[in-house]
Amino acid sequence: MQRFQTLTTETAPTESRPLLEAVQQKFGKVPNLLGSLANSPAGLQAFLSISGALESSGLSPAFLEQVAITVAQENQCQYCLSAHTAIAKMQGVSDADILKARSGTASDAKEAAGLAFALKIVQSRGRVSDEDIATVRSAGYSDSEIGAIGTAVVKDIFTNYMNHVMGTPIDWPVVDLEIPVNA
Repeated sequence: MQRFQTLTTETAPTESRPLLEAVQQKFGKVPNLLGSLANSPAGLQAFLSISGALESSGLSPAFLEQVAITVAQENQCQYCLSAHTAIAKMQGVSDADILKARSGTASDAKEAAGLAFALKIVQSRGRVSDEDIATVRSAGYSDSEIGAIGTAVVKDIFTNYMNHVMGTPIDWPVVDLEIPVNA
């Protein structure tokens, strides 16, 4: 059930308008998540700032989408699962790896370790162990990349929770939260 109005560049608070205009120019549309977040200029700015910073993190856009899928599945956020599944496909992630990401794994061993670590962050509420850090390091991730995975997880938790709060209508091809058994 939608709880927050989905705003546009014309209806958003003055502080949110230039942010939505930049999104419109970059992507050709304003997704409902961002239109809903625009009700809080601070919330919209926070999301866009973290997202922008992650673009130069050294992690690939495709991998960041897989992280978002892992986190959305764990947090049962259908909006984010649907959005990031569609975006991952645009990034060239295979259907098989999209499905694997929903369980926190991947075909590539390094990506699998990164996604397992992302899932561990969510499940432990950030209280990962020394062993968890050692495992992700041994898979080939630098401390900078491990920090970026953590940052991506926090950004994704933020959007998952805000979608739950706002009741954001899904404007992507809808993905069922139940993982297919025979996939």
